[in-house]
Amino acid sequence: MTERVTHLNTAIVEKFLYALRDKDFDTMESLMADDMVYENYGYTRMRGARRIAKVFRAMERPSMGFDVKFHRNVAEGDNVLNERTDVISVGRVRVFIGVCGVFEVRDGRIVLWRDYFDLFDSLKGIARALAGAVVPTVNRKF
Repeated sequence: MTERVTHLNTAIVEKFLYALRDKDFDTMESLMADDMVYENYGYTRMRGARRIAKVFRAMERPSMGFDVKFHRNVAEGDNVLNERTDVISVGRVRVFIGVCGVFEVRDGRIVLWRDYFDLFDSLKGIARALAGAVVPTVNRKF
């Protein structure tokens, strides 16, 4: 029983982030608990599914995008931990960010999403992305 719940929770987190990638904001929002907390640890913190979804719906613009590649996605009970690479796109600029995420899933909905990332590594990713917008051979690929 616990193994099935654990597998279901990792699938919910994957579906959530893939919905964000696909700009399927209705699916994304349906996987969020009403009082969900989203936190970029040490930087920003938001509470409430509607508020969080509103921020991500700004990516509906064609020039903006998000992609994700999971390296590890494991769970124990309600907790899902993942190591992943996120790609944030604005026009031709694609920023690759290494992220460790913590999710808490209860009753099939995400109640907590907390990401940890290295600011210096992210700044290097931004510099490389800006260079890649000018010289495409510098661009990273998954």
